[in-house]
Amino acid sequence: FGSQFRDIEYQQQQQQQQQEQQQQQYQPQQPVRQQPVQQSTYRPLEILTTPAPQVPLRETYQPQEKPTYNNQQSLIYNTDYDEDLIAQIEQDNVYDQPTRPPTRTNSNNNRNRGSSSYVGQERDTPTAVTSNRGTHPPRTRPTLKPSGTIVSKAQEFVDIYRYPPTRPEPLYPQPTPDKTAAKCRKDVCLLPDCACGGKDIPGGLSVDEVPQMVLITFDDAISILNIDIFAELFNNKSRFNPNGCPLRATFYVSHEWTDYGMVQDLYADGHEMASHSVSHSFGEQFSQKKWTREIAGQREILAAYGGVKLSDVRGMRAPFLSVGGNKMYKMLYDSNFTYDSSLPVYENRPPSWPYTFDYKIFHDCMIPPCPTRSYPGVWQVPMVMWQDLNGGRCSMGDACSNPSESEGVTKMIMKNFERHYQTNRA
Repeated sequence: FGSQFRDIEYQQQQQQQQQEQQQQQYQPQQPVRQQPVQQSTYRPLEILTTPAPQVPLRETYQPQEKPTYNNQQSLIYNTDYDEDLIAQIEQDNVYDQPTRPPTRTNSNNNRNRGSSSYVGQERDTPTAVTSNRGTHPPRTRPTLKPSGTIVSKAQEFVDIYRYPPTRPEPLYPQPTPDKTAAKCRKDVCLLPDCACGGKDIPGGLSVDEVPQMVLITFDDAISILNIDIFAELFNNKSRFNPNGCPLRATFYVSHEWTDYGMVQDLYADGHEMASHSVSHSFGEQFSQKKWTREIAGQREILAAYGGVKLSDVRGMRAPFLSVGGNKMYKMLYDSNFTYDSSLPVYENRPPSWPYTFDYKIFHDCMIPPCPTRSYPGVWQVPMVMWQDLNGGRCSMGDACSNPSESEGVTKMIMKNFERHYQTNRA
């Protein structure tokens, strides 16, 4: 009997284990079967239906940490692709910006002449602020500068110090200059591009075949002090050239005290306008850049204020005849001027003809420094010295010992004219 009872107990234990295993297998499905369907409603759904209190964006938005730049992936943030968040940030920045008056903007991007134009709305109307991630709109300053001198006043319209003057188109092709000028060779230096100068008549012409050219020039400013004299000289219809053309002069204009409205009138009448510098200063110590500002800069001012074409301003005369040597003539060559008329020539019987700086100058240097290098294509219209009634010489007529009466002045002028007309008519 003992063995039978053990078998019965063993069978009962196996049956209990099988029942427990079956209960464990069906245990996850029992709550679903036993729980009713109404109780499956989830409580968080009730929280979503009620609006939650909104926290200000300034408190919730935390800036990202600074990228390490170790790899490209570290530069990408999740907020860069969150369009709603970026729009809220930009809108919040716009609200924080106060209403400002319209800023002045310069429409002239290259600042060509120092002028500026201002565009904007009235002060009472709000400005339209563009979204730029919180940065304030940029401001621009006007380019006009306060002027305390005449040169800086001209610089407001003609900024010759920041922008070099433009060069007119060359009349003739110009070779490169030599470092040291040689003596002029008449068999090589031929017209119309080269001339040796001196007393010989160009082209081998006789005196009777050469017309006498009379140059009438005026230096310094054109103003109310001398415009009546110019009108009396040149508006007289009884005075004209042998070919019927009216009398015309060359004005070497300096900037100070010049009335450019009068310059326009004289230029319209056919007179030549040339450069006589901006500041009318002694220039023997000027650098080439300073000469460019003074001489080529005055050419720009004549074009800006006087309406003179740049290509028509072809010549210059140094103030006080104080030339600048190689620096000044290198400026003339680089700035494409045609001629200079600043060098006095002592030898006046017979007088000298104009010449070019292709070769060394043939006369003595009366007011140093004179050029020592070659500048092909640049002409010199020499200032042949005058002689007063006592035999004294001067570079200009007003520097001579002039007689006080008009008859003496006429006699001195005719004496110098006859010296040219009766010799080589230079």
